[in-house]
Amino acid sequence: MRIQIGDRDLLHLAAGLCLTAALTHALSVPEHYTEFWGYGLVFILIGVIQGAYGMLLLLSPWKQNANSNAKTERLDRAFYLFGAAATGAAVFLFIFTRAIGIPFFGPAAWEIEPITFIGVVTQVIELALLVTLVTLAQRTRTEPAEVPTEN
Repeated sequence: MRIQIGDRDLLHLAAGLCLTAALTHALSVPEHYTEFWGYGLVFILIGVIQGAYGMLLLLSPWKQNANSNAKTERLDRAFYLFGAAATGAAVFLFIFTRAIGIPFFGPAAWEIEPITFIGVVTQVIELALLVTLVTLAQRTRTEPAEVPTEN
């Protein structure tokens, strides 16, 4: 038996994962802010961006009063791929800071960060988000417009 998940369900899943990742970043702000204000700011920015992106996924304002057409499908696909790339960058930064160290700035520059429970939970959420966004992008393939031919 194969379970089919609809696009709307995937969209809601992606939004929920994104908003949850935003919350986990917000919960991590105090710890990182006490270490260095710049580290706290990075977590604030990631949380705000993920929160805004999650809300945009839910609301999809470009779809208001518009039928599904090639233009909205291209916009959907670009939006999903942008989110996947940004999420991939966040996952990469986590791995980088745990394997090599915090890049370039702050009192802990090039020191390896410890792996924490909330960090691992956030990565699981973000990896699930990444897979969901790529799946949505793949489902939103736009077909080239047919060019009428003269007979």
